[in-house]
Amino acid sequence: MRPRWRWTLKQGVKVLKIAAAHDVGQPINPLTCEHRSKEGSSWAFSNGLFEELKMEKGRILNQTLADYKLATMLDLPKIVPIIVKTYHREGPFGAKGIGEPVAAATPPAIANAIHDAVGIWIKDLPITPEKVLDALRKKSEKSHETFF
Repeated sequence: MRPRWRWTLKQGVKVLKIAAAHDVGQPINPLTCEHRSKEGSSWAFSNGLFEELKMEKGRILNQTLADYKLATMLDLPKIVPIIVKTYHREGPFGAKGIGEPVAAATPPAIANAIHDAVGIWIKDLPITPEKVLDALRKKSEKSHETFF
């Protein structure tokens, strides 16, 4: 999984495209596999850049969808599903699962893309503009460079 992305101060990290490759064995229903790949990537994208459970003294502060930020269709990048076909001898009809695993790679891929571009690691989700700016400031203080 390799997202294309850009940075803006207002929006923070903006992912432009996600190419999501998944080994599904022998796809029984290829269209369903493509849709599942897109859905899982969308879910993981939202988790990686938007969703944050805010708590104070053991109490959830953002209990409703009005307060809990999720990615909308306007936030989502283009997602290109790549279905890798192999034969899995132990699966039914040679198939493998395409459930939760499709969501596992997106947030780390976004974090890796940021590191490749500017040399900072964001290790906790969601990757917010504030976290990126803070990491850039810390990096510039160490190296005496000025980003902003």
